[in-house]
Parts: sequence; C-alpha cells; structure tokens
Amino acid sequence: MGGRQSIAGDDGSPKNLSMDIAVFRAITDHYRQDLREFFTRSNFYLAVQGALLSALGIRDAPVSAFDYIVTSGIIVAGLVLAFFWCFVAFGGVFWIRLWRTEVRELSREYSNTKSYQRMENFAEDNPHKSPEEITKYLPWLFVLFWLIFAAACLVNGLYELYAGLKCLMHL
Repeated sequence: MGGRQSIAGDDGSPKNLSMDIAVFRAITDHYRQDLREFFTRSNFYLAVQGALLSALGIRDAPVSAFDYIVTSGIIVAGLVLAFFWCFVAFGGVFWIRLWRTEVRELSREYSNTKSYQRMENFAEDNPHKSPEEITKYLPWLFVLFWLIFAAACLVNGLYELYAGLKCLMHL
C-alpha cells in the first residue's frame, strides 16, 4: 500500500485490505452492470425502432385522411422515441465514463496487474474503438430517417391536397 490510506479509511491492515478488495469488486461490478444495462437499453430501443419502421414499411402510400393520421402517428412515435433514445444513450455513456474513471483510479492503487488501468486508458484514448461511444450515435441515425419520412409524408400530403383542390376547381 505504500503508506497510502485504504478505501476503507484506515492504515492498510489486512482487515482493511480485504475490505478494499471487496469495495474494488463492488465498484467494478457496478461498472460492468452499467455497461450491460447500456447495451440492453440500446437493444430495446433498436428493436422498437425496427418494429416501427416495419409498421411503416408494410403500409401502402397514404391516400385517405385516416391513412395520413396513422402514418403520421407512426412517424411521430418513431421520432419521439429516437430523441428519447438519444438522451438515454448519452446519459448512459456519461455514467460509464464516470465509473471507468473510478475503476481506473482504484486499479492504479489496488491492482497488481494494472489491467483495468491499461485497458480503460486505451478505451478513453481511442473512443472510436469503444462500442458504447459508437453506439451512442445510433439514435441520431433514426432521428434522421424519421425526419426524412416526415418530410416525404408532408410533401406527399401537400401534393395530394393540391391535386384535390385542382380537381375541385375544374368541376
């Protein structure tokens, strides 16, 4: 321990060393749990987005007011869910970074192998190779898709309205 105070708050005696190891395990378990939850949540949102895209894909082009309402409802639901997913993903990565820093600091003090320190330093220095850093941007792709679908639906609706008005004027 080199004269440093233990996590448990005492002088580094064997009793406190075992307490330090227990605390270190608890913190690394919490970090791993946050990682698992991040990807579980991302998979959930991805599945729901896929279902909404499928629901939109099996629909014919809207021709009636009811069709436009249903199609618009699917698009709005997908867009709202994608924005919500963005907030959840960025918040999850924030907490993962906090736990990563904590694990790295504790690894520096209490691990003989320093493996956490090396690996987490690599993950921090190379965010483009970190799965959670990449995954947090996936929701924005869905936001873009839903905005494109919304624009297409709006343009189609305006065209249909124009065609209907033009037809009425010729009666």
